[in-house]
Amino acid sequence: MRAHSPLWVIAATILSTACVVAACEPESTKRSATTAAFSTEQGTVVDFPLALGNTWVYSGTFYQGFNQDTVLTATYTVTETVVDVLSSELKPHRVFQIARSEEVRSCPDQWLEQPENWCARTDVDEPTYHWYAVDESTLYHQRRLEIYQLPERSIREMVFPLAEGEAWYLTTEMAETYPDQAADSMLRKVEEEGPRELPSGAFEACFRMTETIGGSGGVTWYCSRIGIVERSTDHRGTPFGSREVLIDYAFPR
Repeated sequence: MRAHSPLWVIAATILSTACVVAACEPESTKRSATTAAFSTEQGTVVDFPLALGNTWVYSGTFYQGFNQDTVLTATYTVTETVVDVLSSELKPHRVFQIARSEEVRSCPDQWLEQPENWCARTDVDEPTYHWYAVDESTLYHQRRLEIYQLPERSIREMVFPLAEGEAWYLTTEMAETYPDQAADSMLRKVEEEGPRELPSGAFEACFRMTETIGGSGGVTWYCSRIGIVERSTDHRGTPFGSREVLIDYAFPR
């Protein structure tokens, strides 16, 4: 299923970069799995569990309207799976290809009456792909793979170790332009650290991150050794946005 435009895709489009078909594993393989963490020369660890076959399933909600009185909502399911792991002798990065599929669960009748609508655009058979690349303590995100142009054409998804009060720009250009972090646009901030309880489980070491891109605000919850457990985008003008919550995951290795 083709993705709509959550905030991480909007950011990727600005850069012309950054943003599965696999069944979930049984419960016994999920909860006892170990993470694929990467130790760096600096002694920090990228603990996003990226390994071949790892799968995350999200329950999604997309809403849109001309004003607050006309907002309509659709629901969908997202499945993301690591389908390939790449490496290069020329670059010290490990690159993980993620397949993302979406299945619409419900769609407003008003949308279905229109020839071009969100549900129709989403209802395609092929998954979309995006890539994560690990470089020392930074996790980069690309919607189109350009490994030889890290970090220039990537989203700086996370900079480890995560801690409340930390902040970084999503792009290298913004980081170089505002070394003192004077501009708020595209500045991802870790605003909260603590436990998070979701349909997929109760997790202890979680971090709430926020950013503003254009007229949209984004919130991402990341839990150590689990991955992204919740993400949302809300436009601050005409109402539209989305929210995705982790409902299941499987780490088969």
